[in-house]
Formats: sequence, structure tokens, C-alpha cells
Amino acid sequence: MKKILSSVTAVILTASSAMPLFSNAEDQIPLFYMKPEANEDVIIEEDGTIVISRESAAKGITLKAGVYIQDETDLVWNAAPKWKCANQAISLEKAYDPIPKDNSPLLPYAYAETDSEGNIVRGANTSDLSISTKYNVINFTCRHATTDGTAFKKYGATSDEYPLIMFDMVIDKNVPYGEYDVYFLTKPEDYEDQQISSVALKRNGSTIYTPRTEGLKIRVEGSNLGDINNDGLIDSLDASEALIEYSRIMTNLGTGLDALQAEAADVNFDGAVDSSDAADILIYYAYTRTTSGEIKGLREYFGR
Repeated sequence: MKKILSSVTAVILTASSAMPLFSNAEDQIPLFYMKPEANEDVIIEEDGTIVISRESAAKGITLKAGVYIQDETDLVWNAAPKWKCANQAISLEKAYDPIPKDNSPLLPYAYAETDSEGNIVRGANTSDLSISTKYNVINFTCRHATTDGTAFKKYGATSDEYPLIMFDMVIDKNVPYGEYDVYFLTKPEDYEDQQISSVALKRNGSTIYTPRTEGLKIRVEGSNLGDINNDGLIDSLDASEALIEYSRIMTNLGTGLDALQAEAADVNFDGAVDSSDAADILIYYAYTRTTSGEIKGLREYFGR
């Protein structure tokens, strides 16, 4: 996909740092939100939270989600969502242009339109699409195909019947347990002039707004065997944690680990955390440091 930033989009992004509010109470600022696709390896709760078990994470999974715009004004002519995940354990690695550039059939999405015979035609163009692996950010902009500020024409009954764009979230096999957010940027976070989400409405010229936004929440459940400190790595620090725990127990100081940490520390499944667990962690760590190609998980490496 061409990473072409049109002059009109550049103006929008420049103006986005000083966006006026709606003047009428009955008007509603458009909403950018995300919705995950169903996936047999995860549970999607009622509020949209994606729940990933340790067993699913260990297999290595890729989740797909769509970015939608809910617009009740029918005045949007430029939509520019920018979104990120602050933790690289959930990496944003691929986005799907909703309108193909080759000769494959056009895909319906919120701002396609139909001709007199009902065929889908290009109602909007992708003018900017880029992925930053450094900051784990996706920048996407689409605007009306005529470039004259004409408002989008909805393909569906509502503006969010189809996604603006789809994207992938690749889950690291050793992702630490806990909660993660994939969210829209509404202010610069990584550097001073970072692009942020914006939406342009045809209103007395063209007015630029920061949209309302709702991101995705991801919850990873269950410990990663060997990763006692839950940092996504299995290394000498974890071996030290096992030895410290062993020392505490041997001197009657009680445990210093919570339930999930203790579960991760008992790598040989003998019901105790001791020097043999620390030794196994160091053996596995040496293996990961010296092996080229795909690395087995700790459980698979020891055949447990």
C-alpha cells in the first residue's frame, strides 16, 4: 500500500492540535471504536474484553479487529484514526485496506457507495496507511474520493455497519499475564509532533475535531511456566527468584511469591519451589541463548 499523505490530509493533521468543540448541544462528535472478530482461541466478554488463556497464548495466536466510526452527523469527509498498544507483547503488525488496489472485488465498508445498478464503487480513498513497529502504532486516513470536502456516502444503513479498516494483533507466546489496552491516540505520546486521531466535518468549510474514542481491552490469564517475575522472559532473574523463594522457605520466613508466581516457579511440578527449579530455569535459559531457529517452550523442552 502506498504511504502517500495528501496535502489536504497534512492540513488536517496540522490543525488537529487545536480543534474546536461542537457549537450545538444536539450535535454529536463522531466516535471511533474497535470490535474484535470471533476467534476460537479466545473468549470475548459482553463488554468486548478479549480474554486469552495461557494455553492459547502459548500456541501463538493472531487476533483480528476492525476500526469503526459511528457518525450521526452525515458530514464526515475525512476520518483519521491512529491507534497503538503500549506493550510490544501485543504487536500491531498488519492492516487491511478496505478498498483493494488491485482488480479483486471491492469490499463493502462504511464509506463505500453504490452506483445506479447497485454495484459498489469507491466512495472514499485510503490516503495514508502506515505501521510503526518502534512505537507499535497504526496510522490510517481515508477521505472522500473527490477531495473537495464532500461528505462520505454510507454504504450501509448506519456509518458503522462496516469497518473502516481491519488490523491484526499478534500475541507473543510469552506474553505476561495481566491487562492490556489497544487505544486511539488523542494526544502525542511518543514524540512532540506525533499524529493523533482526527475527524473532519463539512461544516462552514471544513471543521476538525478530536473524535470520541473507545479502544479494546485484552486480559491474559494464567502464569507462564518459568517466568516468575512476569516480564515476558525466562532468564537468570527468574532463577534468582526461585533461589530466593527456596531460601525464604528453608529459613521459615514464609513465601514471597503470590499464587501465580509460585505456579510459574514450580517448573518440575513436584509441588515445591527449590534449587532444582532454579537449575532447570538456567538450563532452559542457556538453551534459548544458544539455539537458532524456533525455540521450544519450557514445558515442551523438558517434555513436561
